[in-house]
Amino acid sequence: MLNAEIVNKDEEIIKLVNDIFKKSVEENASEIYIEPKEKYVRVQYRKDGVLFIPEGYDKIPRQLRNYIVDRIKILTTTMRLEVRLRPQDGKIRLKINGEEVDFRIGIIPTIHGESIAIRPLHNDSYSLDINKIFNDDKSLIDRFKRNLDLKDGVILFSGLSSSGKTSLALAAVNELAKKNVKIITIEDPVQVEIHNATQVNVNLQQDLTFASAARQAYRYAIDVLYMGEIRDYEIAHITLEGGLTGHLALSTMPTQNAIETLFRLSQMGIKEYLTASTVKFIVSSKLTDKICQHCKEEVIYSETELKAIGLTAKEITENTLYKSKGCEKCNQRGYSGRIAIIEMLELSSSMKDAFINGADNKEITKIAKKDGVYYTLADDAIKKLKGGFIDLETARLFTL
Repeated sequence: MLNAEIVNKDEEIIKLVNDIFKKSVEENASEIYIEPKEKYVRVQYRKDGVLFIPEGYDKIPRQLRNYIVDRIKILTTTMRLEVRLRPQDGKIRLKINGEEVDFRIGIIPTIHGESIAIRPLHNDSYSLDINKIFNDDKSLIDRFKRNLDLKDGVILFSGLSSSGKTSLALAAVNELAKKNVKIITIEDPVQVEIHNATQVNVNLQQDLTFASAARQAYRYAIDVLYMGEIRDYEIAHITLEGGLTGHLALSTMPTQNAIETLFRLSQMGIKEYLTASTVKFIVSSKLTDKICQHCKEEVIYSETELKAIGLTAKEITENTLYKSKGCEKCNQRGYSGRIAIIEMLELSSSMKDAFINGADNKEITKIAKKDGVYYTLADDAIKKLKGGFIDLETARLFTL
Protein backbone atom coordinates (compact mmCIF):
# COMPACT_ATOMS: atom_id res chain seq x y z
CA MET A 1 0.00 0.00 0.00
CA LEU A 2 1.02 3.60 -0.47
CA ASN A 3 2.72 5.83 2.05
CA ALA A 4 2.92 9.60 2.41
CA GLU A 5 6.24 9.77 0.52
CA ILE A 6 4.61 9.18 -2.84
CA VAL A 7 2.07 12.00 -2.51
CA ASN A 8 3.46 13.80 -5.54
CA LYS A 9 3.69 10.74 -7.77
CA ASP A 10 0.69 11.03 -10.08
CA GLU A 11 1.22 7.54 -11.46
CA GLU A 12 0.86 6.04 -8.01
CA ILE A 13 -2.42 7.86 -7.38
CA ILE A 14 -3.67 6.72 -10.78
CA LYS A 15 -2.70 3.13 -9.96
CA LEU A 16 -4.38 3.25 -6.56
CA VAL A 17 -7.64 4.60 -7.97
CA ASN A 18 -7.57 2.08 -10.83
CA ASP A 19 -6.99 -0.73 -8.33
CA ILE A 20 -9.97 0.43 -6.25
CA PHE A 21 -12.25 0.21 -9.29
CA LYS A 22 -10.72 -3.04 -10.52
CA LYS A 23 -11.14 -4.76 -7.16
CA SER A 24 -14.82 -3.83 -7.06
CA VAL A 25 -15.37 -5.71 -10.32
CA GLU A 26 -13.29 -8.71 -9.27
CA GLU A 27 -15.15 -8.90 -5.95
CA ASN A 28 -18.50 -8.30 -7.68
CA ALA A 29 -19.11 -5.53 -5.14
CA SER A 30 -22.36 -3.56 -5.25
CA GLU A 31 -20.91 -0.42 -3.65
CA ILE A 32 -17.55 1.21 -2.88
CA TYR A 33 -17.12 3.79 -0.13
CA ILE A 34 -14.01 5.97 0.07
CA GLU A 35 -14.25 7.57 3.49
CA PRO A 36 -12.00 10.26 5.00
CA LYS A 37 -11.28 9.96 8.70
CA GLU A 38 -9.39 12.34 10.94
CA LYS A 39 -6.00 10.65 10.42
CA TYR A 40 -6.48 8.37 7.43
CA VAL A 41 -8.72 7.33 4.51
CA ARG A 42 -10.36 3.92 4.27
CA VAL A 43 -12.01 2.06 1.42
CA GLN A 44 -14.99 -0.21 2.09
CA TYR A 45 -16.76 -2.53 -0.32
CA ARG A 46 -20.23 -4.01 -0.05
CA LYS A 47 -20.68 -7.55 -1.32
CA ASP A 48 -23.78 -9.67 -0.83
CA GLY A 49 -25.06 -6.94 1.47
CA VAL A 50 -22.02 -7.13 3.78
CA LEU A 51 -19.43 -4.36 4.21
CA PHE A 52 -15.74 -5.32 4.29
CA ILE A 53 -12.37 -3.60 4.05
CA PRO A 54 -9.74 -5.36 1.90
CA GLU A 55 -6.27 -5.77 3.30
CA GLY A 56 -4.26 -2.58 2.87
CA TYR A 57 -7.31 -0.37 2.35
CA ASP A 58 -8.04 0.32 6.00
CA LYS A 59 -5.61 3.19 6.64
CA ILE A 60 -4.52 5.01 3.50
CA PRO A 61 -2.47 8.10 4.50
CA ARG A 62 -4.65 11.16 5.00
CA GLN A 63 -2.28 13.21 2.79
CA LEU A 64 -3.57 11.27 -0.22
CA ARG A 65 -7.20 12.16 0.37
CA ASN A 66 -7.54 15.10 -2.01
CA TYR A 67 -5.38 13.43 -4.67
CA ILE A 68 -7.71 10.42 -4.72
CA VAL A 69 -10.81 12.62 -4.83
CA ASP A 70 -9.39 14.80 -7.61
CA ARG A 71 -8.41 11.78 -9.70
CA ILE A 72 -11.96 10.44 -9.52
CA LYS A 73 -13.41 13.87 -10.35
CA ILE A 74 -11.16 14.07 -13.40
CA LEU A 75 -12.34 10.64 -14.58
CA THR A 76 -15.98 11.78 -14.49
CA THR A 77 -15.14 14.76 -16.77
CA THR A 78 -18.14 16.61 -15.28
CA MET A 79 -17.24 17.17 -11.62
CA ARG A 80 -15.51 20.39 -10.61
CA LEU A 81 -12.19 20.10 -8.81
CA GLU A 82 -12.54 23.38 -6.94
CA VAL A 83 -15.95 22.48 -5.47
CA ARG A 84 -15.36 20.78 -2.11
CA LEU A 85 -18.25 22.01 0.02
CA ARG A 86 -21.20 20.88 -2.12
CA PRO A 87 -22.42 17.43 -3.16
CA GLN A 88 -21.62 16.37 -6.72
CA ASP A 89 -22.75 13.48 -8.93
CA GLY A 90 -21.07 11.96 -11.93
CA LYS A 91 -20.42 8.84 -13.94
CA ILE A 92 -17.32 7.00 -15.13
CA ARG A 93 -16.92 4.30 -17.78
CA LEU A 94 -13.83 2.11 -17.49
CA LYS A 95 -12.62 -0.99 -19.28
CA ILE A 96 -11.72 -3.55 -16.62
CA ASN A 97 -10.57 -7.07 -17.48
CA GLY A 98 -12.01 -6.64 -20.96
CA GLU A 99 -15.43 -5.53 -19.69
CA GLU A 100 -16.95 -2.07 -20.09
CA VAL A 101 -18.21 -1.05 -16.66
CA ASP A 102 -20.07 2.12 -15.72
CA PHE A 103 -19.67 3.56 -12.24
CA ARG A 104 -22.11 5.99 -10.67
CA ILE A 105 -20.24 8.47 -8.46
CA GLY A 106 -21.60 10.51 -5.57
CA ILE A 107 -19.50 12.91 -3.49
CA ILE A 108 -20.63 14.53 -0.26
CA PRO A 109 -18.62 16.85 2.04
CA THR A 110 -18.02 15.58 5.58
CA ILE A 111 -16.24 16.95 8.65
CA HIS A 112 -13.01 15.27 7.47
CA GLY A 113 -13.25 16.01 3.76
CA GLU A 114 -15.11 14.69 0.74
CA SER A 115 -16.58 11.18 1.01
CA ILE A 116 -17.19 9.19 -2.16
CA ALA A 117 -19.86 6.56 -2.79
CA ILE A 118 -19.44 4.53 -5.97
CA ARG A 119 -21.89 2.07 -7.47
CA PRO A 120 -20.69 -0.24 -10.25
CA LEU A 121 -23.36 -0.52 -12.94
CA HIS A 122 -22.46 -3.74 -14.71
CA ASN A 123 -23.57 -3.09 -18.27
CA ASP A 124 -24.14 -6.72 -19.14
CA SER A 125 -26.95 -9.07 -20.04
CA TYR A 126 -27.06 -10.63 -16.57
CA SER A 127 -28.57 -7.55 -14.96
CA LEU A 128 -31.42 -7.64 -17.52
CA ASP A 129 -31.95 -11.41 -17.58
CA ILE A 130 -35.44 -12.14 -16.26
CA ASN A 131 -34.65 -15.84 -15.90
CA LYS A 132 -31.74 -15.14 -13.56
CA ILE A 133 -33.55 -12.42 -11.62
CA PHE A 134 -36.45 -14.81 -11.02
CA ASN A 135 -34.12 -17.73 -10.30
CA ASP A 136 -35.53 -19.67 -13.29
CA ASP A 137 -38.96 -19.88 -11.61
CA LYS A 138 -41.20 -20.55 -14.61
CA SER A 139 -44.47 -19.66 -12.88
CA LEU A 140 -43.14 -16.26 -11.80
CA ILE A 141 -41.56 -15.57 -15.20
CA ASP A 142 -44.80 -16.44 -17.01
CA ARG A 143 -46.86 -14.24 -14.67
CA PHE A 144 -44.40 -11.37 -15.12
CA LYS A 145 -44.31 -11.61 -18.91
CA ARG A 146 -48.09 -11.92 -19.15
CA ASN A 147 -48.51 -8.58 -17.40
CA LEU A 148 -45.94 -6.95 -19.66
CA ASP A 149 -48.36 -7.57 -22.53
CA LEU A 150 -50.56 -4.73 -21.26
CA LYS A 151 -51.17 -2.08 -23.92
CA ASP A 152 -51.78 0.75 -21.45
CA GLY A 153 -51.88 1.47 -17.75
CA VAL A 154 -49.12 1.61 -15.14
CA ILE A 155 -46.73 -1.05 -13.85
CA LEU A 156 -44.86 -0.18 -10.66
CA PHE A 157 -41.77 -1.76 -9.11
CA SER A 158 -41.42 -1.26 -5.38
CA GLY A 159 -38.77 -1.87 -2.76
CA LEU A 160 -36.43 0.05 -0.52
CA SER A 161 -32.86 1.02 -1.40
CA SER A 162 -30.76 -1.86 -2.77
CA SER A 163 -33.80 -4.12 -3.01
CA GLY A 164 -33.41 -4.98 -6.70
CA LYS A 165 -36.46 -2.98 -7.84
CA THR A 166 -34.54 -1.01 -10.47
CA SER A 167 -33.02 -4.19 -11.90
CA LEU A 168 -36.52 -5.64 -12.18
CA ALA A 169 -37.86 -2.51 -13.84
CA LEU A 170 -35.01 -2.37 -16.37
CA ALA A 171 -35.40 -6.07 -17.07
CA ALA A 172 -39.05 -5.35 -17.89
CA VAL A 173 -38.05 -2.48 -20.19
CA ASN A 174 -35.50 -4.73 -21.88
CA GLU A 175 -38.14 -7.41 -22.41
CA LEU A 176 -40.53 -4.85 -23.92
CA ALA A 177 -37.72 -3.56 -26.14
CA LYS A 178 -37.61 -6.93 -27.88
CA LYS A 179 -41.03 -6.14 -29.34
CA ASN A 180 -41.80 -3.68 -32.11
CA VAL A 181 -42.67 -0.78 -29.77
CA LYS A 182 -41.37 2.75 -29.21
CA ILE A 183 -39.83 3.12 -25.75
CA ILE A 184 -38.43 6.18 -24.00
CA THR A 185 -36.75 5.91 -20.60
CA ILE A 186 -36.11 8.90 -18.33
CA GLU A 187 -33.48 8.17 -15.68
CA ASP A 188 -31.21 9.89 -13.18
CA PRO A 189 -28.78 8.64 -14.33
CA VAL A 190 -29.19 6.10 -17.15
CA GLN A 191 -28.02 2.89 -15.50
CA VAL A 192 -27.86 0.28 -18.26
CA GLU A 193 -28.00 0.89 -21.99
CA ILE A 194 -30.94 -0.94 -23.53
CA HIS A 195 -31.02 -1.75 -27.23
CA ASN A 196 -34.10 -0.42 -29.05
CA ALA A 197 -34.93 2.06 -26.26
CA THR A 198 -34.40 5.82 -26.42
CA GLN A 199 -32.82 6.76 -23.09
CA VAL A 200 -32.82 10.23 -21.56
CA ASN A 201 -30.48 11.32 -18.77
CA VAL A 202 -32.04 13.89 -16.41
CA ASN A 203 -29.96 17.08 -16.22
CA LEU A 204 -31.28 19.58 -13.69
CA GLN A 205 -28.67 22.18 -14.63
CA GLN A 206 -30.14 22.26 -18.14
CA ASP A 207 -33.73 22.12 -16.83
CA LEU A 208 -34.11 18.60 -18.21
CA THR A 209 -36.26 17.18 -15.42
CA PHE A 210 -38.35 14.03 -15.15
CA ALA A 211 -41.48 16.11 -15.69
CA SER A 212 -40.28 18.13 -18.69
CA ALA A 213 -38.80 15.06 -20.39
CA ALA A 214 -41.98 13.02 -19.82
CA ARG A 215 -44.25 15.73 -21.24
CA GLN A 216 -42.11 15.87 -24.36
CA ALA A 217 -41.94 12.06 -24.61
CA TYR A 218 -45.75 11.76 -24.62
CA ARG A 219 -45.84 14.06 -27.67
CA TYR A 220 -43.75 11.50 -29.56
CA ALA A 221 -46.66 9.03 -29.80
CA ILE A 222 -44.61 6.49 -27.84
CA ASP A 223 -45.86 3.11 -26.70
CA VAL A 224 -43.90 2.75 -23.43
CA LEU A 225 -42.49 5.29 -20.98
CA TYR A 226 -40.16 4.32 -18.16
CA MET A 227 -39.69 6.90 -15.41
CA GLY A 228 -36.68 6.08 -13.24
CA GLU A 229 -38.45 6.79 -9.94
CA ILE A 230 -41.66 8.38 -8.68
CA ARG A 231 -40.41 10.88 -6.11
CA ASP A 232 -43.23 13.39 -5.75
CA TYR A 233 -46.75 14.34 -6.79
CA GLU A 234 -45.76 15.88 -10.12
CA ILE A 235 -43.86 12.82 -11.33
CA ALA A 236 -46.54 10.47 -10.00
CA HIS A 237 -49.33 12.39 -11.73
CA ILE A 238 -47.51 12.56 -15.07
CA THR A 239 -46.74 8.82 -14.94
CA LEU A 240 -50.32 7.81 -14.10
CA GLU A 241 -51.75 10.27 -16.61
CA GLY A 242 -49.71 8.56 -19.30
CA GLY A 243 -51.23 5.22 -18.35
CA LEU A 244 -54.65 6.79 -18.65
CA THR A 245 -54.08 8.16 -22.16
CA GLY A 246 -53.11 5.02 -24.03
CA HIS A 247 -49.49 4.51 -22.99
CA LEU A 248 -47.86 1.81 -20.90
CA ALA A 249 -45.94 3.57 -18.12
CA LEU A 250 -43.42 1.91 -15.83
CA SER A 251 -41.69 3.33 -12.77
CA THR A 252 -40.22 2.49 -9.38
CA MET A 253 -41.23 3.55 -5.87
CA PRO A 254 -39.35 3.17 -2.57
CA THR A 255 -41.97 1.26 -0.57
CA GLN A 256 -41.90 -1.86 1.61
CA ASN A 257 -44.35 -3.92 -0.43
CA ALA A 258 -46.85 -3.85 -3.27
CA ILE A 259 -49.98 -2.82 -1.37
CA GLU A 260 -48.16 -0.08 0.54
CA THR A 261 -47.35 1.40 -2.88
CA LEU A 262 -51.02 2.17 -3.49
CA PHE A 263 -51.28 4.11 -0.24
CA ARG A 264 -48.00 5.94 -0.85
CA LEU A 265 -49.51 7.37 -4.03
CA SER A 266 -52.43 8.65 -1.96
CA GLN A 267 -50.00 10.22 0.50
CA MET A 268 -48.40 12.04 -2.44
CA GLY A 269 -51.77 13.53 -3.29
CA ILE A 270 -52.88 11.20 -6.08
CA LYS A 271 -56.64 10.62 -6.02
CA GLU A 272 -57.65 7.03 -5.34
CA TYR A 273 -59.79 6.84 -8.48
CA LEU A 274 -56.78 7.74 -10.66
CA THR A 275 -54.62 5.08 -9.00
CA ALA A 276 -57.36 2.48 -9.36
CA SER A 277 -57.98 3.42 -13.00
CA THR A 278 -54.35 3.20 -14.10
CA VAL A 279 -52.21 0.96 -11.87
CA LYS A 280 -52.59 -2.62 -13.08
CA PHE A 281 -49.56 -4.53 -11.82
CA ILE A 282 -47.10 -4.02 -8.97
CA VAL A 283 -43.93 -6.03 -8.43
CA SER A 284 -42.00 -5.75 -5.18
CA SER A 285 -38.64 -7.25 -4.31
CA LYS A 286 -36.19 -7.63 -1.46
CA LEU A 287 -32.69 -9.04 -1.78
CA THR A 288 -31.53 -11.51 0.81
CA ASP A 289 -28.67 -13.94 1.42
CA LYS A 290 -28.67 -17.14 -0.61
CA ILE A 291 -27.33 -20.20 1.18
CA CYS A 292 -24.09 -21.51 -0.28
CA GLN A 293 -24.97 -24.22 -2.79
CA HIS A 294 -21.55 -25.87 -2.35
CA CYS A 295 -21.78 -26.63 1.37
CA LYS A 296 -25.50 -26.77 2.02
CA GLU A 297 -26.69 -29.85 3.87
CA GLU A 298 -30.02 -31.25 4.94
CA VAL A 299 -31.34 -29.95 8.23
CA ILE A 300 -34.27 -31.04 10.35
CA TYR A 301 -36.42 -28.28 11.83
CA SER A 302 -39.14 -28.88 14.38
CA GLU A 303 -42.71 -29.09 13.18
CA THR A 304 -43.57 -26.18 15.46
CA GLU A 305 -40.95 -23.95 13.82
CA LEU A 306 -42.13 -24.80 10.32
CA LYS A 307 -45.83 -24.40 11.05
CA ALA A 308 -45.07 -21.00 12.59
CA ILE A 309 -43.94 -19.65 9.19
CA GLY A 310 -46.95 -21.10 7.37
CA LEU A 311 -45.90 -24.54 6.13
CA THR A 312 -48.63 -27.16 6.12
CA ALA A 313 -48.18 -30.64 7.56
CA LYS A 314 -48.02 -32.02 4.00
CA GLU A 315 -45.32 -29.52 2.97
CA ILE A 316 -43.29 -30.40 6.04
CA THR A 317 -43.23 -34.09 5.18
CA GLU A 318 -42.74 -33.66 1.41
CA ASN A 319 -39.85 -31.19 1.37
CA THR A 320 -36.17 -31.44 2.28
CA LEU A 321 -34.84 -28.24 3.83
CA TYR A 322 -31.25 -27.06 3.94
CA LYS A 323 -28.73 -24.96 5.80
CA SER A 324 -25.12 -24.21 4.83
CA LYS A 325 -22.29 -24.98 7.25
CA GLY A 326 -19.66 -22.71 5.64
CA CYS A 327 -16.80 -23.52 3.29
CA GLU A 328 -13.91 -21.93 1.39
CA LYS A 329 -16.16 -20.89 -1.48
CA CYS A 330 -18.40 -18.80 0.81
CA ASN A 331 -15.57 -17.66 3.14
CA GLN A 332 -17.13 -19.77 5.91
CA ARG A 333 -20.24 -17.53 5.93
CA GLY A 334 -22.69 -20.20 4.86
CA TYR A 335 -24.11 -17.75 2.33
CA SER A 336 -22.97 -16.93 -1.17
CA GLY A 337 -24.65 -14.41 -3.44
CA ARG A 338 -28.01 -12.72 -3.14
CA ILE A 339 -31.44 -13.85 -4.20
CA ALA A 340 -34.57 -11.79 -4.79
CA ILE A 341 -37.70 -12.50 -2.80
CA ILE A 342 -40.50 -11.45 -5.12
CA GLU A 343 -44.03 -10.15 -4.65
CA MET A 344 -46.59 -9.65 -7.42
CA LEU A 345 -49.96 -7.91 -7.23
CA GLU A 346 -52.51 -7.71 -10.02
CA LEU A 347 -55.33 -5.30 -9.15
CA SER A 348 -58.76 -6.94 -9.21
CA SER A 349 -62.05 -5.04 -9.62
CA SER A 350 -63.08 -5.64 -6.02
CA MET A 351 -59.69 -4.38 -4.83
CA LYS A 352 -60.06 -1.20 -6.85
CA ASP A 353 -63.59 -0.59 -5.55
CA ALA A 354 -62.47 -1.09 -1.96
CA PHE A 355 -59.48 1.21 -2.42
CA ILE A 356 -61.63 4.00 -3.91
CA ASN A 357 -64.10 3.63 -1.04
CA GLY A 358 -61.43 4.11 1.62
CA ALA A 359 -60.50 0.55 2.64
CA ASP A 360 -57.30 0.35 4.68
CA ASN A 361 -54.16 -1.67 4.03
CA LYS A 362 -55.40 -4.69 5.99
CA GLU A 363 -58.73 -4.83 4.13
CA ILE A 364 -57.08 -4.45 0.72
CA THR A 365 -54.62 -7.24 1.55
CA LYS A 366 -57.46 -9.54 2.61
CA ILE A 367 -59.39 -8.90 -0.62
CA ALA A 368 -56.28 -9.37 -2.78
CA LYS A 369 -55.55 -12.75 -1.19
CA LYS A 370 -59.18 -13.82 -1.50
CA ASP A 371 -59.22 -12.87 -5.20
CA GLY A 372 -56.00 -14.82 -5.82
CA VAL A 373 -54.20 -11.81 -7.30
CA TYR A 374 -51.57 -11.40 -4.59
CA TYR A 375 -48.39 -13.49 -4.54
CA THR A 376 -46.71 -12.22 -1.38
CA LEU A 377 -43.14 -11.95 -0.17
CA ALA A 378 -44.05 -14.63 2.38
CA ASP A 379 -45.30 -16.94 -0.40
CA ASP A 380 -42.04 -16.54 -2.31
CA ALA A 381 -39.86 -16.93 0.78
CA ILE A 382 -41.54 -20.26 1.58
CA LYS A 383 -41.10 -21.39 -2.03
CA LYS A 384 -37.40 -20.55 -1.94
CA LEU A 385 -37.02 -22.26 1.45
CA LYS A 386 -38.53 -25.43 -0.01
CA GLY A 387 -36.33 -25.04 -3.09
CA GLY A 388 -33.15 -25.06 -1.00
CA PHE A 389 -32.15 -21.45 -1.74
CA ILE A 390 -32.67 -19.89 1.68
CA ASP A 391 -32.72 -21.23 5.22
CA LEU A 392 -35.39 -21.01 7.90
CA GLU A 393 -33.77 -18.02 9.60
CA THR A 394 -34.02 -16.03 6.37
CA ALA A 395 -37.54 -17.23 5.63
CA ARG A 396 -38.67 -15.96 9.04
CA LEU A 397 -37.77 -12.41 8.01
CA PHE A 398 -40.55 -12.50 5.43
CA THR A 399 -43.16 -14.70 7.08
CA LEU A 400 -43.42 -13.68 10.73
